[in-house]
Amino acid sequence: MSDTELDLWPDATELAKTSVEPPLTLLRQQAALIGEKTKNLIIGEVITRRVPLQNPVYALDIYPFKPKPPDEYSTKQIEHHFVLSSPALDDYCFTLFSARHAMNLYPVLLFCTLDDNEAKVECKTEEELKEGLSVIFHNESTLKVIQGLLAQYTAQAF
Repeated sequence: MSDTELDLWPDATELAKTSVEPPLTLLRQQAALIGEKTKNLIIGEVITRRVPLQNPVYALDIYPFKPKPPDEYSTKQIEHHFVLSSPALDDYCFTLFSARHAMNLYPVLLFCTLDDNEAKVECKTEEELKEGLSVIFHNESTLKVIQGLLAQYTAQAF
């Protein structure tokens, strides 16, 4: 009998390899940018939590193997809340949108309220997520929230 352990896993570089940017990375980048653009009068934060699927499929249910989408094998999803806060206004917080995905990263579901309408948008790729985020950030409702926070700070400062 050999002292070496039988290792059937791919090497570490193969395990860590990904060809797409994780949604969390994109969200954190954008959160940092809103702080830079407003001289940190408004801070972007990303709050992440696990969310159970409504109808989880447990590992025992996949035998014998049947073709199923990969995200159906997961029992949990990740949800990111993109929050705007204003330290100068007693840390007032406003959740701009939420993004939800399984461990395979994409698709990402964006949940937001723009122009008093609730929207749910599926972003199947990294590029679609970038487009969806751009729509949210440039939307008039988003601009009004940011402008309102900045105006409130200015009014309070005098």
